[in-house]
Amino acid sequence: MVQNQARSLREAGTKAGSAVIRNAPQILETITATIDPDELEQVDVLIRVMAGFDRDIAEHLEAVGAMSALLAHHAELPTETVATCLLAGRVHDIGKLAISRSILLKPGQPTRAEWSELEFQPVYGGSTLTGLPRLKHLAPVVIGHHERIDGKGYPYGLAADEIRIESQVVAIADAFCAMTVPHPYCATLIPNEALTELRRCAGTQFNAELVEAFADMFRNPGLAAV
Repeated sequence: MVQNQARSLREAGTKAGSAVIRNAPQILETITATIDPDELEQVDVLIRVMAGFDRDIAEHLEAVGAMSALLAHHAELPTETVATCLLAGRVHDIGKLAISRSILLKPGQPTRAEWSELEFQPVYGGSTLTGLPRLKHLAPVVIGHHERIDGKGYPYGLAADEIRIESQVVAIADAFCAMTVPHPYCATLIPNEALTELRRCAGTQFNAELVEAFADMFRNPGLAAV
């Protein structure tokens, strides 16, 4: 039962990637083969825990993991970096386990106090990962995935090269998946609208070169656009 749940969640992530790139399953399989099986199993455990808390969030984690890996691969980042993007994308919101479901599922915009709690979730996630020796290298990536190129992000207001490249990759994949999947307090966009929004925020919120690499996955003749 538990194994079937983990498999179905991974398939959901692969399906999200396949909507963008025809050979996503093969690429993701190749990337996964470079990762320590113990790391993969620990990430699977965390996602199963999240699925018990909120399956929609767990499916979002898998989608962001797939998109992060495909973007890193398409941007020709080093193999180790691509693998880290896959793992970090799959656990980037694990800190939401420490946040009340009433806040996470609340319709409409959160209050200022609720936003303060939400903005601390990357730190919660980083703390969880730091306590797991096999996954502690993912902690700084998760902590930094809501930082912005212009320094106006959270939790620490890092800017430009202060933000790890893996965090910059996950940030783009996370934003795209959040914009194109129904959410309690955000309007849902079609992929082309989401790409337009990513481009609008390139150079301020997101790494401009990575945004263009992400967009290229949709227009490259060798890839399949959504």
